[in-house]
Amino acid sequence: MERRHPREVAEREGAALDELGVGRIEIDEEGCVRWMNQEAERLTGWPFGMAVGVSVDRLLTTDAQDAPSTLDATSVVRLERRGGGETTTLLRSVRRRHGAVLLLRSVEEPETEPAPRRDRVTGLLGRDALLEATEAVAPGSFLAIVDVQVFDLVVAACGYEAADLLLQWVAARLREAIDDAELLTHLTTSSFGLLLRRDGAGAAERALRRVQRDLASFRFNWGACSFRVETSIGAVERGDETAGETLEQALRACRAARERGDPRLVLMPRREEDDGARRREALGWVANLEPNLESGRATLHAQAVHSLRGERGAYYEVLLRVVDESGAARGPGSIIEVAERHGRVETLDRWVIDRTLQALGEVGPRELRAIDTFAINLSGASVTSDTLFDYIVDAFGRYAVPPHLICFEITETAAISDLETARYLVSQLKALGARVALDDFGAGVASFSYLRQLDVDTVKIDGSIVRRCAQDAVDRCIVEAVVRIAAQLGAKTVAEWVEDEETEALLRDLGVDRVQGFLRGRPRALAGVLAELAGPKGGAESAAASEPG
Repeated sequence: MERRHPREVAEREGAALDELGVGRIEIDEEGCVRWMNQEAERLTGWPFGMAVGVSVDRLLTTDAQDAPSTLDATSVVRLERRGGGETTTLLRSVRRRHGAVLLLRSVEEPETEPAPRRDRVTGLLGRDALLEATEAVAPGSFLAIVDVQVFDLVVAACGYEAADLLLQWVAARLREAIDDAELLTHLTTSSFGLLLRRDGAGAAERALRRVQRDLASFRFNWGACSFRVETSIGAVERGDETAGETLEQALRACRAARERGDPRLVLMPRREEDDGARRREALGWVANLEPNLESGRATLHAQAVHSLRGERGAYYEVLLRVVDESGAARGPGSIIEVAERHGRVETLDRWVIDRTLQALGEVGPRELRAIDTFAINLSGASVTSDTLFDYIVDAFGRYAVPPHLICFEITETAAISDLETARYLVSQLKALGARVALDDFGAGVASFSYLRQLDVDTVKIDGSIVRRCAQDAVDRCIVEAVVRIAAQLGAKTVAEWVEDEETEALLRDLGVDRVQGFLRGRPRALAGVLAELAGPKGGAESAAASEPG
C-alpha cells in the first residue's frame, strides 16, 4: 500500500463527491474551515477562498435550535445560503483527531411527486428501479453487475467511513462511463447494477472492460493506505424472460467472474429459447413434485470429503440428482431454485432426509462402523420451519440410524437470514446427537462473529475462495483466518472445489482438515457408495481413501 499526501487525498475525494452532489468541509480543532469542495461552496453560498479560516458556524447558518458545531452523526437541517435562499440539507459530522469532516447533501424533493427512494451512501436508485427499467427495455439491452472486490478489505483496514467514501467514488466513476439514457443503481453493499443500451455483445463487452480498466487504474486512498480498485463484472443480454430472471442471471454471471479470476468479466449472451425451455421444464417438474419424487425421477448421489489429517472413516455429502428421459442422472439445475421460489423446497429436503436415512438404515452394523459422516443439505425454508426438527427425530427413529452419523449443512445466507431460529435448530440437532456444518462460508455477508453464535461443528469454506487461494494472496489469507478461528471454536474445516494437487497441498499446510472436489472424486450414486462399504474390504478401503494421498 502506498502513502499519499493528505491534501491530494482530500482533493481527489472531494472531486468524486462533487459528482454525487455531496459537499465536504474540513474543519480544524477550533471549528474553522480548512478546505471545502465545489458542492459545499454551492450548498453554503461561500466561495472556498472566503471560507478558509472562518468559523463553520458562520457557514452553516440554520434555523434549527442546534448549532451545526454541536450536531453529532447525522442530522437534517434547514440551511440558509450566504447571499439568500434556503435548502433542506442532510448534515453528517465525522470527528477526526485534528478536527472534523462535515458531509452535506441537499434532500429537497419536488412537491408534485415523491422521488424514488435513493441509497443513503451513494445517492443512487436501488433494486426496484433496476427491475422496473429492465422490464421496460427491449431485448438486446444488457444488465451488468459490478462487484467491488476490495470493499471488504477497506472495511477491515480502514472502517465503514472509508468504505462509504469508496462506494461514492466508484459510483461517480461508473456514472461517467454510461450514457444519459442508461441506468446506474446501487444493489447490495458492494455491488452496482448497470442497464446498458449497447449495439451487440461486442460493444457491451468493450464498455464494461473500459469500466474495469478505469477503476483499476485509480488507487483509493485513505490516510496512509492505498488500494487498487478491482472489480468482478457479470452481464447478461436481455431476452424474453422476466426482469427478475434477468437479474438472477446477471448475478450468477458476476459470481462466475469472481470465481474465474482475471480478467473478471463474464458476459452471457441472450439465450431465451434454451433458458425458456429449461425454465418451463423446471416449473413442470416442481408442479408435479410428489409424483416425480415417488416415480423414480429423482435419485441421490454422494461425493467424498477426504481427510488431510489421517482421520479414518467414510465421509460423504449427499446430493440430489434428477433422472432424465434417457435414465441418466444429472444435476437438478434450476429445479431447486424454482422450488424455493414456489415454496416447495422443504418437500425436496424432507425427501432427501428420508431416503438417505432409509438407505443407511438398510446397511449392516459393520458398514455403519466404517462411516464417519453423511452430510445432508438444508434449505433456508427448512432452517426456519417449525416442524422440520420433529420430522428429523421421527426419521431417525423410523430407520434406526445413529444421529451422530449425520451432519446437516446450512448455508451462511440461510443462517443469518433468521439467526435466532437457526441457532435454535442448531442447538436442537446437536442435542439430538447430530452435527451441523455452516456451508459456503465466505460467499455471503456474514462475519466471523456468526461462527461463535451458531456453535457449528464444521465450517465449509466456499469454493470461490478455495479455487484461487494458491494464486491469490487475499483468498489465501481468508482461508487461513477461517481455519484459525474455527480451531479456536472447536470446529473442523472443509475446503470445497479442490481441483488440483497444488491447492490441496497448500490447504494442508494452512491447517484445513478435509477437502472436497473433483481432485478426490466426482459424485457417485449413493447406492453404489454404500454397496462399496458393504464389500469384503469396503470398510478398510473407505477408511484408507480418507487418508492423505
